[in-house]
Amino acid sequence: MCRKKQERIGKIPLSGDRKTDSLFRRIVQALKNRKIKVYRVKIIRDPDNPRKELAGFMCLNHKEIYVIHELPDWPGQQNLIHEALHILFPFAWHDKIDRLEFFLWKHFNDKQKKYLKRFIPGHCVKCNPRQITLAHKDCYQK
Repeated sequence: MCRKKQERIGKIPLSGDRKTDSLFRRIVQALKNRKIKVYRVKIIRDPDNPRKELAGFMCLNHKEIYVIHELPDWPGQQNLIHEALHILFPFAWHDKIDRLEFFLWKHFNDKQKKYLKRFIPGHCVKCNPRQITLAHKDCYQK
């Protein structure tokens, strides 16, 4: 019974593409080994422009990722990939992160997308989203 549990937890689904699988492993390791907490929230506001909504928010100082509540045309896993890429490549330009996110989302198979969904909690955090961004204003990077 312990063996089955180890297999279930330890198996990381692969797509067959070397680049995609390498980055997928790095994303999963970053989320697991760095003990980054992932929170799901209904809305996230930009600290500099409160009228602007963000799809995700990452703070390395506090080791937290905030992912917006899943929308029909924008899955939460895609936001998680984007924020995890910020962790892996902290000095990369945002447009490069966006292109890499698009590439990975296109090449991940359904099993990999489902595996990433495990990291996103099922419930939304019950707090004022404005407090989240104001509390982490020191972490915010444009």
